[in-house]
Amino acid sequence: MSLVYLPGEQGVSARALVQEFAASSAVKADNALTRAEAASMLSRVTQLPKPDMADAASVFPDLDKHSSRSDVRKLVALGMIAKNDYPKGFQPDKAVTRFEIMKWMASGLAASDESFKQALADTAHTLLPTPETYKGGIADKQIPYIAVIRGTGIITGMQDGTFRPADPVSKAELAASLLRYKRVEGTKAEGYQALNELREVGLTGSNLSSITKFKYERVTYFNNDGTYKPEAVASAGIDLEQHIDVSTLEPYLRIPGIGLDYHHFVNGYSKRYKFVRLEELGMSLKDAIADAYDTGYMPHLGVEDPSKLSQKDLNLILSHEDATLKVEGSRMPFTSFADVVDSPIKAKKVATAKLHRMIFVDVPVTGKGEAKGVYANYFADTIASWGKLDNSVYMAFTEMTIQTHSDKMDIMTFYGAIGNGNGNGFFKFSRLAPETLDKNGLTTVPMATSTYFTKDSVRRFWTFGTYLKKYRDPVHLTTDSGAYFRAYYQP
Repeated sequence: MSLVYLPGEQGVSARALVQEFAASSAVKADNALTRAEAASMLSRVTQLPKPDMADAASVFPDLDKHSSRSDVRKLVALGMIAKNDYPKGFQPDKAVTRFEIMKWMASGLAASDESFKQALADTAHTLLPTPETYKGGIADKQIPYIAVIRGTGIITGMQDGTFRPADPVSKAELAASLLRYKRVEGTKAEGYQALNELREVGLTGSNLSSITKFKYERVTYFNNDGTYKPEAVASAGIDLEQHIDVSTLEPYLRIPGIGLDYHHFVNGYSKRYKFVRLEELGMSLKDAIADAYDTGYMPHLGVEDPSKLSQKDLNLILSHEDATLKVEGSRMPFTSFADVVDSPIKAKKVATAKLHRMIFVDVPVTGKGEAKGVYANYFADTIASWGKLDNSVYMAFTEMTIQTHSDKMDIMTFYGAIGNGNGNGFFKFSRLAPETLDKNGLTTVPMATSTYFTKDSVRRFWTFGTYLKKYRDPVHLTTDSGAYFRAYYQP
């Protein structure tokens, strides 16, 4: 079984490249490649700037008299081959594995543009759409390299979705991959939809922003008690009237970093001129206020950066009757699925749920195209069962854990407890298709849940639900700790 090639790339161009390399080697195109041969092919294809070879002069002593010496040295100097990966020497005549090729190429992309280096970091904990994720066969440290190569389409896996990182590579397979690598090298990681999904899942546990038209809402700048969060505050202070009794300001003068904020009016708007800490005024506070008015400035008592105030000190400033405040919602970060990952959600005394991942697939209107997204084929069997939908939808596949506390627990009991206790109907418990489960080693809820959710049991499984693409209500969830995310449809 061979690698899955992209359309049009297993044809003349790939064969021509194979023939070119074959001219310098007695190895046939379908035979397994050695490390030396693979390094030679990659060395000729990469367009990275010529490196300084001094640091790689004697990196592998077992290459000193080998014909691949200069090619391997070049790849080491470029950062494509890591010396630490070969503590017993490069062993150039040993068969090269699929993972070695993927790591060399992913490292080459990282050397070609900083965005791919960041992509490697972002995908360290992503969900690879391959049966090997749950069935085994891919080590954790291999995930980011495979993710970058999969996300850019350089190698999309075998016909059954596996990558088989320990398997050998033929010359024909590598040649076809190098054609794609050559086009990707030097581009930006953000230009690849599949890689964007894998990066987002690695960082947040969901690909919501990458594949859907839902966008996350910003974190609110209010606390639960109605007070403002300091990080949202652009300016906060106390207006100082010209003849104010400064003795009434005593509680505020103990705030760390407190000082005078001088403002003046420009085109009808108040604009900061300068900020001076009290200890730097060089005069009494009363005299400084008078001096500010004499020179045409409006003084406020405040701090240089109110966003760094403690909640207690911000509340104290705002408690003054002459307090001023400017809040900027853009200072607040966006909510994210990452905020609720592994955060407990209790269903009264029945059970406690935790979410791990929420994966979206773009399902088109029936008969108008194929499902989109890097995870479409991974969940393809389940998607096929929804093929008669009249409206295009997003399918959301959710991985969760439920710990049962009651001896009377089933899905309907859980639904009721969640709705009554936390007021959200986020959880959906449709079962994945048997074909999907068998192919990828996934677990879903059984038909009879009352015997599955036994008291003190801990069950981890996948379920799915659907959202209309123009779903007007928010996709949202709040956990018991107060962590939450909200996402709205935004055309």
